[in-house]
Amino acid sequence: MRRGVGDRLAAGAPGGSACLWPVLAVMVAGCTARASTAELYPAVVEHSGARIEAVRFSGASPFSRDTLETLIATQPSRCGFLGIPVCLPLTNWGRQEHRLSPEQVRADVASLARFYRAAGYFGTRVSPEVQPDGGGVEITFAIQRGDPIILDVLDVEGVDGILDADSLEERLPLRPGSIFDLGRFAVAWEQVRRALASRGHAYADVLRNFSVDTIDNTAVATLVAVPGPQVVVDSILVSGAEHLGRRAALRQLTFRPGDLLRRSSLVESQRNLYDLELVQIAAVGVAPDSLQAVPGDSATATVAVQLAEAPVHQVDAAVGFGTEECLRTEAQWVSRSFGGGARRLALFGSVSKIGTGEPFRLGSGGRLCQSVLGDTITNLFDYRVSADLSQPYFLSPRNRLSANIYAERLSEPKVYQREALGARLGVTRRLADRTFLGASLEAERGSTKASPALFCAAFRFCEPEIADSLARARTRNDLSLSFSHDRTDLPLNPTRGFTLRAGVVWASPRLASEVEFVRWTGEAAAYRTVARGWVAAAVVRLGNFFRSATLNPDGNFLPPEERFYAGGASSVRGFDRNELGSGVWVADSVRVETDGDTVPIEATFIPTGGTSLAVASLELRMPSPVLRRLVGLAAFLDGGAVGGGSLWDLRSQDWKLTPGVGLRLQTPVGPVRLDIAHNPYGRPDGPLLLTDSTGAITRVGTNRPTAAPGFLQRLRVHLAVGQAF
Repeated sequence: MRRGVGDRLAAGAPGGSACLWPVLAVMVAGCTARASTAELYPAVVEHSGARIEAVRFSGASPFSRDTLETLIATQPSRCGFLGIPVCLPLTNWGRQEHRLSPEQVRADVASLARFYRAAGYFGTRVSPEVQPDGGGVEITFAIQRGDPIILDVLDVEGVDGILDADSLEERLPLRPGSIFDLGRFAVAWEQVRRALASRGHAYADVLRNFSVDTIDNTAVATLVAVPGPQVVVDSILVSGAEHLGRRAALRQLTFRPGDLLRRSSLVESQRNLYDLELVQIAAVGVAPDSLQAVPGDSATATVAVQLAEAPVHQVDAAVGFGTEECLRTEAQWVSRSFGGGARRLALFGSVSKIGTGEPFRLGSGGRLCQSVLGDTITNLFDYRVSADLSQPYFLSPRNRLSANIYAERLSEPKVYQREALGARLGVTRRLADRTFLGASLEAERGSTKASPALFCAAFRFCEPEIADSLARARTRNDLSLSFSHDRTDLPLNPTRGFTLRAGVVWASPRLASEVEFVRWTGEAAAYRTVARGWVAAAVVRLGNFFRSATLNPDGNFLPPEERFYAGGASSVRGFDRNELGSGVWVADSVRVETDGDTVPIEATFIPTGGTSLAVASLELRMPSPVLRRLVGLAAFLDGGAVGGGSLWDLRSQDWKLTPGVGLRLQTPVGPVRLDIAHNPYGRPDGPLLLTDSTGAITRVGTNRPTAAPGFLQRLRVHLAVGQAF
């Protein structure tokens, strides 16, 4: 028997009372039993006020216990002190007592029944069972799930001449043959309404109706559209744009007077305004009747743009510490409306390596950062000063123009230290939500101070005067293109989705550059939730020089800072920073063994980088057995290779795989992670270079470390903020 929404009886409801479901919010509410709680659940009333020791569910399939726990208020007693699941002995501190409330149990029973009925199991019954447990009770919600109601027919009417009904029905989340989920039915109703609004029918309405056959367990659903006329924007009102200005606000809108009023245009315009750092709150919508230019006209509408601006000026300062940068401080002054129109000007300055770099060295420096021990290359402090100006509108609200000038000194421990002065001009276009395409032109004049060992090993120039000539100031001008596409759910700790990034940099004499190369980099990462709290993550990073420099110091020299390096906290974690790939050993004294081998007294490994890069990582992130909301665990496998040729020249023996485990602590700024990785390869072979008091370098052979490091020496520990990828 088929029954309509208005006259359907609640099958099996206590007392046989009839129910009317006029709107979706009460479609699945069922019928409230008129009997008292004592008559319905005498065992619950008998133990009223007892301490709840456990809450269980039986017959919960197809839903998980975690899902059902969020629907009820009845909770077990537990321990919890400062976020730790413990109680202080001999006190009540940390003890969270929960007592059995018959009225609350009755409300939870109704909530669970509504949930199952909304999911398509209309005949579901829920009954509470109470079992004494010591001085308390255990309560079990026994769920007798009804048969699923299968959608037999779904009709969409009233859209002829506006939408293709067949095509629209294919895109709806509810289809014939599936379980009749009322939540999905509501989503389908909203999709039809939005589809009409996107065609300019701003005041469209959609009527919904369904009937259920409780004998055959089938349902018939209908969506009837009442589109109304197409609506045209007749005027635009702007309020709250004190510093932004009306003209700049209108430039961020994707519609003008005379255009059809489309919901998608309102949403995109509001997003454009929110992208302005000056705008704190933005609302773009149809103005109230009192502000309409033509009141009562259903074919025209006035749009109201309401803004709340943030403070125009902002000053930030920070102090931090890192194992590579040691003590660091930075400050920034920002004008969010420089000259009006939401132009952003930021003046930035930072100093790092305080305590280890001259002239800010404190004592030996090694007590603050172990990475500087024995490092004579990067012994000066690092700095950066810059001015960034961005224009939010450039030919289109989707485009952003930016200009930057900077002076900096940057370093990589034991590899190089670079000083540069440069400027950059770029434009970024938003192709879609979190999808960007950028182009920039950069001009830079800089010099690189690198390890003489690097020049000697990588370029075969061991004389100090030649190394000095390679480190002279050079001009590097380049044109770059970049693309990014982000489809992850959370920016700091993704649990599903993927990201794609790619970039090409071209430096050429045609751009008045003394350095010539074409470099490509790409990255793809994917995330998938495999169980509640368990996330599988994978990333692949590639890089290649398609037109590398020559090794002739009089010709096109590729400086060390342009080469690829790998290893470290966000790369192959079984290696220290930059130490994956080829390198050289440098010593100031050696001894000759009886067999003629040259053995260094004490040698330092200097990475030389490469012209091709491949890194891949797999990671499984899981909740901790304790403090699940605060602490997480991880197991990972990193692999990578750095080569001296092209990507396709990499060999299997170039790849290094390092497994590891990690700990994750959730904080407001993202996860703080501690990773411990194992390096099974030991110390690599490499050229052995001998330095003398004059700075001259001589290659004396190959260093082949004979003493295999112990297990603890093979471990690499990394502490960082944010996930590795």
